[in-house]
Formats: sequence, C-alpha cells, structure tokens
Amino acid sequence: MILVDFSGTLAKHREVVGRLFSEIEFTFFTEKGFTGTEDDLRNAFREVNRKLRAKENKQGDFTMMAGEELGLDITSEDAISKEKMFDEKYAQTIEPLDGALEGLRKLLEVDDLVLLTNGACRRVIPAVEQLGFEGFFKQIICLGGTGQNKSQGELFEKMRKMGAWAIIGDNPRKDGMSEKYNITFVDVRVGWGTTVSLVKGLTEEKLRLRG
Repeated sequence: MILVDFSGTLAKHREVVGRLFSEIEFTFFTEKGFTGTEDDLRNAFREVNRKLRAKENKQGDFTMMAGEELGLDITSEDAISKEKMFDEKYAQTIEPLDGALEGLRKLLEVDDLVLLTNGACRRVIPAVEQLGFEGFFKQIICLGGTGQNKSQGELFEKMRKMGAWAIIGDNPRKDGMSEKYNITFVDVRVGWGTTVSLVKGLTEEKLRLRG
C-alpha cells in the first residue's frame, strides 16, 4: 500500500489558500471588526491552529476560536457559512500539481493507493473529485478535525500494520515522520516523474530482498 499526501503533493494548495485567505478570510474578519493586517490575521490563525491541532473539532470551530482570539463577536452560523464558502471556492479553483494525474496512473500499476491528509474531508473530498482523482484511491483518510495529524507519528504505525510501505509527500517533517515506522518517505518535490521511478525502485528492492 502506498500512502499519498494531498496538499502540495497532488494539488497546488498554497497558491489557492493564499488567494482565498485575502478574498474570504481577511474580508470576513475585517467586516466583523478586525483592524489589523493580513499578517496579523495569519499569526492569529497559526495560534488557533496550534491549539486545535490535537483536538477534535467540527466545522465553524476554527473561525469561532479565531474570533475569540481577536476579541470579535462571531456567531456559529456566520462561522459555518464562511467556512463552507471557503471550502466551495477551494474545490472550484484547485489545480493539480504538474504530472500528478499521470503519476497516479503509473503508481496504480505498483500497489493500492491510499490518500492520507491532515486536511478535513469536507474540503479535501470535493477537491479530489474536482481534480478527477477519486477513482485512484482505495481509501481516503482525512485527519482534519479528528485530533490526529501526521506529525504525531503514531498514526504511521497503524498504517504500516495495514500494509503501507511508502508515502509520497512534500513535507519531510510531517510526511517524513513515517521513516521512524519503516514507511519510506518519497519527496514529491523532485517531480512526479522522478517520484514514480523512486517508488518503482523501492518495489524492485523489496522483491530482491524477498528473493
């Protein structure tokens, strides 16, 4: 089983989030009374993310907590509505990473693929469907809102027992945590063509060891 990350691995996540942050997040909080800069808001978001990362949470909780952090009065209804808008725009405008589609096709010839992401399913699954990637995956595992994330590491022990032997990702600190659990990290930043070759090389090495 090969694990595949989503943001920055299959999709150009940073570009879309950066644009939507200005168009939706900053506009929303400014209308609620926030008077700081976009950087100030990003810093507040980082603090909220740090607090929520290891806790179970539902849609709207992030925005509500950000409002509390900034001393703003935000209703649950407004928070949920804004987050739904963000997720919809994200799915509508997300673009695939160069070579990702062909890379997935070739990897299916090697082993089953499982999408493993720190993102929330309510955002990731519509985006995966928009990109036409859903048919490649035996399973989609979204950690967003569960209180778990890849950087905790222990999750990879479970994945290894399920048969995972490699993960393709773009973050050595998070995705690369797999190495401690005998799941090889393949850094997609070398390009999808090279990534596929590296994974196939790992398969050949496994067969040699078995032989």
